[in-house]
Amino acid sequence: MMALHMKDKIYAAWKEAKRARRWDPDHECYLDPKGNMIVEPSSVKVETLIKSIAADEEQREIDAAKKAEEEKLKSKKVDQRIVDTTKEITAENLTKMVDKVLMAKELDVDFKSTSESTNKVSSSGPNNE
Repeated sequence: MMALHMKDKIYAAWKEAKRARRWDPDHECYLDPKGNMIVEPSSVKVETLIKSIAADEEQREIDAAKKAEEEKLKSKKVDQRIVDTTKEITAENLTKMVDKVLMAKELDVDFKSTSESTNKVSSSGPNNE
């Protein structure tokens, strides 16, 4: 369905360029208003458009997976900075690590409550009294 729509768009663009007489003798084709080459509609195959759409969709999925993986690694790096796993696990080091985690959680809670307070003040407006 999408490929047929694309073929219709190509045909409409080609027809408009032909009507406007935007023929490029160097490339031996018509040009759209932006100067891009337009393929003659009879040379476009629906199967080729379907393959092109599938390749584009596959690339979008790959990009989305990469982005998700980067976000996962970012959050993992934040966790690793809080607790240094390279140190030897002793009672003293473990206590320090627990303190760091608790302080980070307190900061996170403080940040959330501060943002909520700021949002409440912003939504009430500066002139409401």
